[in-house]
Amino acid sequence: MQNKFMAGILIKLLRAACFPTNFRFHRSLADPKIAQQDTYWKIMADFAQTDYAKSFGITGDENYKEFAAKVPIQTYEELEPWIDRQLKFPTAKVLTPHKIVHAEPTSGSSSSTKHIPYTRKLVNSFSNLFGIWAYDLLESGLKLETGRIFISVSPKPGNPKQKAFQSDKEYLQEPLKTLASQFLLTPPATDDAAEFQHALAMTLLSDERLEIISVWSPTYMLSILDYIEQNRQTLQKSAILRTLPFPEEGPIDWQRVWPQLKLISCWDDASAELAANQLKKCFPGVRIQGKGLLATEAPFTVPLSDAEGCLPLLNDVFLEFEDSQGVIKRLHELTDYEQYQVIVTQNSGLTRYRMNDIVEVRGFYSQTPMLEFVGRANAVCDLAGEKLHEEFVRNALTPLLSDSFVVVPNCEKDLGYTMLVDSRTLANQDELAEKAEEALCSAHHYKLARFQNQIAALELQLVENLSTRLQEFHQADGMQLGNIKDTAFINDPAKAARLLAFINEKRQSNQPLRVSLLEESSAPHQGFLQPEKQEVGS
Repeated sequence: MQNKFMAGILIKLLRAACFPTNFRFHRSLADPKIAQQDTYWKIMADFAQTDYAKSFGITGDENYKEFAAKVPIQTYEELEPWIDRQLKFPTAKVLTPHKIVHAEPTSGSSSSTKHIPYTRKLVNSFSNLFGIWAYDLLESGLKLETGRIFISVSPKPGNPKQKAFQSDKEYLQEPLKTLASQFLLTPPATDDAAEFQHALAMTLLSDERLEIISVWSPTYMLSILDYIEQNRQTLQKSAILRTLPFPEEGPIDWQRVWPQLKLISCWDDASAELAANQLKKCFPGVRIQGKGLLATEAPFTVPLSDAEGCLPLLNDVFLEFEDSQGVIKRLHELTDYEQYQVIVTQNSGLTRYRMNDIVEVRGFYSQTPMLEFVGRANAVCDLAGEKLHEEFVRNALTPLLSDSFVVVPNCEKDLGYTMLVDSRTLANQDELAEKAEEALCSAHHYKLARFQNQIAALELQLVENLSTRLQEFHQADGMQLGNIKDTAFINDPAKAARLLAFINEKRQSNQPLRVSLLEESSAPHQGFLQPEKQEVGS
């Protein structure tokens, strides 16, 4: 793409290619019940041909109630033998009648890597998501001149079962794939993380025409900015096609680096909210748009500008929702401001698959509920009966901080929790430690466990460049760099122990600065820590 004229033509072609999918999607929002029913029957036609369906006596004629009565809701672990068999025999009709084109590894923050089978139909679902998103941006007044876009790309470990996607453009079908490729900034391919990080920084810095950045995690983008700041002299000396507007020291004015940047697309809800707010401070004149709910297993929601929220991809996935009482509901049956666990049936063999994601209905657009991700259903830690949940930890502690943090169980000495905080942004660690402990004690079971000395007081540990250190740890722990999810809470004690060891190793000879509320006393504070009067046996 050599000039604005050519870019304008390509943008018009992209808009035209996205129009049919967008039109169908908006028309379906007026009647989600009918749209989901159509999606159900299309998926059922494929599902009925599989060995998995036949094991439950499915013929393909079952209505939804009959289908739900026969086929159980399953987790990845319960489906894993079937998935392994499908990956071993890509053309066999184990979970899907369609050929498996590859297996995509997940990047979960708290569990081992899973391998999700992909068919062309599932790839098409992701492509539809991109088409709706791109058309909406172009129609909402985003005035693009060059169309230059960076879409998250990260090196991925070799997968002996199948070849994984090497860039996000692989999620697109033609003609979107070819059209989008004309606008993409693509760093050189390498499996070495250090080489990739340098190559990525050089690629981004080489193009001042960049207009859109699309990453999954805002922490990932912050780590790129941190790398550039820490290595500015080396990057300036490298062969590059323009003079970099870098001061010798101090903060970099990122809007001078990319003066045409107009949009950053990333997660901005739940645990990603703090990091997204940091990006806003780095790019005060740039629109930050939340991605909605998007997982390796399937695309779920897409942001719409007019709706000011995220709508479900009701033509591509069949969705069920479990409420707090365990009742299963369909999309058209959801209630405003209620929370639900997501259960998905998609186009690649995952049927009635429990995502362990919790969403909340945040109003309606047309006749369809808008969904916002609020946390993980299984993100609970219970060392001594305190039952801490990620959503509670995030909501309790986020008001106390303006930067990233993470709370982890720490069983190295006494049972308890450690809160990792960025040392560069913390003014008063004693005050934060006290307020954080008070906030956690608003949870009854945590307060009771503290009062009974079952767990120690919250410990504060300061970490320089915390976001970058977390990125490094998760990558070393087997996750893909670009897809690392922000989290305010790690509930797995074993993973937490690995993180704390990693952080302390990075400190080398420096001793970590820890702040504990207990000081020299082993007795819990009274005041806010004193539990309510308990009845015997409660």
